[in-house]
Amino acid sequence: MGYGIMPYRVSLERLRSRLGTQDEARKSRLRGVCLKKAKDIDRLGSTGMPSFMEIVEELLNGKATHDTGYLYWYAIKCFIEDLGVMLDNNKWSPASADELWEIGEFALYDIGAPIKIPQADDFPVVFVLSQEKLTQNLLNLLEEKIKNQAQRTQFQNWIKEAQTYEQDLVLFYH
Repeated sequence: MGYGIMPYRVSLERLRSRLGTQDEARKSRLRGVCLKKAKDIDRLGSTGMPSFMEIVEELLNGKATHDTGYLYWYAIKCFIEDLGVMLDNNKWSPASADELWEIGEFALYDIGAPIKIPQADDFPVVFVLSQEKLTQNLLNLLEEKIKNQAQRTQFQNWIKEAQTYEQDLVLFYH
């Protein structure tokens, strides 16, 4: 098994609205969704680190007080899995993300959150493409930067689907 890209189309606005929400029903739903992953993610950590569910709770309360960036981004991924749609990634898993670093339209770890969320020091790497970036210019850049035709076509399909649903793209590399 190797590293790969896990692409999601999601409304970043909707995602941001969950960070610090006062809506107890929304909090409860996301707690339930994330609880299913907590044991596996907690295994990644070490003694003295906050639990995954502590991080989920912080985000739901509009806080990010720890420096364990990877936990926050796995929690955000959990939120995205509930609020968005994972797109077909069979051409990108396993795959390298080397070519993506050359595409300046990506925002790294920037979902426009109302709080400062620390970056992961290793994985996951989070590439964000807001709706405004899903342009012909980006499609042209993909033609230039992504050499593998099948990967390029699949990425173009992600963009088209996000445009169709007026959503954003968030790509997790791990």
